[in-house]
Amino acid sequence: MLIETLSVFPELFEPYMSTSIMGRARARGLFDFAAYDLRDWTHDRHRTVDDAPFGGGAGMLMKVEPLHEAICDISSRGECPPRVVFFTPCGEPFTQEVAERLSAAIASCSSADVTRAWMSAPMTSRTSAFRLAITF
Repeated sequence: MLIETLSVFPELFEPYMSTSIMGRARARGLFDFAAYDLRDWTHDRHRTVDDAPFGGGAGMLMKVEPLHEAICDISSRGECPPRVVFFTPCGEPFTQEVAERLSAAIASCSSADVTRAWMSAPMTSRTSAFRLAITF
């Protein structure tokens, strides 16, 4: 299985994916991991991936354009279409049932050489635990 992630800090993932249980599983070939820099799909000289909310207000929002371009570009590679998992405060709560459903969906794509699961960088929510927006 290939797990891919889009992040503005892709270099942060390698230490976690190369140590402890994850590192041993990766060394045994149970999965592989790739991190992509979201800024590679921007078109301005500052490589901007976020913007102020429409109408003002506190905080910043991720731009849709780089996310869309990145997912379309990387999804076109490989034989098996990826399962997109996006951490968001307004998605479905991540429960054991959701984990089993996602696992079954990934396992059903065994006809391809590589099964791909995508994960974005986790985003925290003040009101709830991580939630997922999953495309099947």
